[in-house]
Amino acid sequence: AEEVVSMAVYARTRARIRFTYFGPINETDCYPNEGPRVDPEEAPRVLNAVSHRLRQEGLGDVRLVVAEQCNLDNNYVGPILESGDLMSQVGVFGFHSYGAGSLAPQIQRLNATKYADAVRVWLTEYGDLNDLDQTAANEWNNFSVAASRRALRAINEGASAALFWDAYDNYHEHYPRFTHYGLVQNSDHMYAPKKRYYAAKQLYHFVRPGAQRVDAASSDPRTLLVSAFYDGARGEFVLVGVKQGGPGEVEVRLGGISGVPARLDLFQTTRRLDCEKTDEVAVSGGVARLNLPGDAIFTLVGRLGREGAVH
Repeated sequence: AEEVVSMAVYARTRARIRFTYFGPINETDCYPNEGPRVDPEEAPRVLNAVSHRLRQEGLGDVRLVVAEQCNLDNNYVGPILESGDLMSQVGVFGFHSYGAGSLAPQIQRLNATKYADAVRVWLTEYGDLNDLDQTAANEWNNFSVAASRRALRAINEGASAALFWDAYDNYHEHYPRFTHYGLVQNSDHMYAPKKRYYAAKQLYHFVRPGAQRVDAASSDPRTLLVSAFYDGARGEFVLVGVKQGGPGEVEVRLGGISGVPARLDLFQTTRRLDCEKTDEVAVSGGVARLNLPGDAIFTLVGRLGREGAVH
């Protein structure tokens, strides 16, 4: 507690960094490389010590991000929720996803409590892990398509933020070696976007902070995963999708909002394209029909009419 709180105090009082959220532990269920071992039943005691020291140092306004677990099957949420004192300072439950695991059981635990409206759920890490395979196939299939599916799945389950790990290639002491997890290639401090950068851009560029998720469904949920958003500040409808196999002609039903424009701009990232506008898609009866290659990450976006509203 002393070590991590001293860092927060320095950041606030000396470095004059304005911050609201603070994650004091990271992947303590992936020890020893990722951090010290803290089991689920021990987490409340450890985090309470951090919380109390933060308040003693005048940082009671800081919201904790917990428990940043790497194994989604572990139940850190339950024991933390049972500590009312700790929950008074918890702002976010953060999770990491590099596989097929679901956030749904964890979110259900939160939603069954009085804290559901006050505490957010973030996917604080996602991506893929085989960074030493730098083939085009691995870049596309795993770091682009599979990683994008992880982000959309978490958002559809209730996460309100998703952070790709890592931003750029860099050296990690605990490996120890130079790693290649970044969205951006780092070659002796010469930086260039990878395919995964453009895949992530399909979500990050079009879905702005404050956008509200709305209902949408695809013609084949098994091969076509979609997530739709209403951006009230910009008056825009945005739908992000990941297609992995299945028929080339697909349908997307836009059921969560009225006033969708008659045509939506289609942007795609494929093996060949890098987040490029490729078409304008007609919308009829709340359904958009479009043709896509075998695998694609895509975005549909358009400005709503005056009557546009979430329902």
